[in-house]
This record gives sequence, C-alpha cells and structure tokens, in this order.
Amino acid sequence: MTTNYQGTLIATGAGGTLVHTGAGRLLSFLVSHGEAGAQAVTFYDNTAGSGTVLLVVDVPAGIRPTLIRFPRAEAPAFATGLYVIANSAHVAVWVVGN
Repeated sequence: MTTNYQGTLIATGAGGTLVHTGAGRLLSFLVSHGEAGAQAVTFYDNTAGSGTVLLVVDVPAGIRPTLIRFPRAEAPAFATGLYVIANSAHVAVWVVGN
C-alpha cells in the first residue's frame, strides 16, 4: 500500500482552491495574514466551495503564522475531496489520501 502525501499553498486573493480529490485526511495547515481583522479559512469536504463544511478556522489579527497539526488517527477525514477558501489569508495545507 502506498501513502500519498500532498501539500498545497493557497495565496491570498486566490478565492478557493481544490487541494485533493477523493477521500483523505487533513493532516495540518499553516495560516498567515496581514489584515487588521480576523480572517476565516473554510475547509469543505467537496471538490468545490460548497456542500459539507469540514472545518472553519478564524485566525485573529496579530497571531501569525498559525500552525495546526492533527495526529493522523485524529485528523479530520473527508470523503469527496478537500476544497479550501482562504479569503485574505495565505494557507499551506498538507493532506494524506486514503
């Protein structure tokens, strides 16, 4: 069995980005922004920015960069794919496919 790790950088203003197609787990992400207010980053279990919301993270201003890591056994699972809307943040995402 082969484990497929994948990483993606989503630049600010990119809108949304398809990170992975198919089932997998969200292992970690790094968020940074220079905005005056909090920025929301939304993770969808889908191949588009709609449908089932897997996770929403509000990153306050002045707390950057923020790294969130999950143990593999506790990492949020997605079935259809992983789509991320970063708004005005830079986000690096690491996933593993099933």
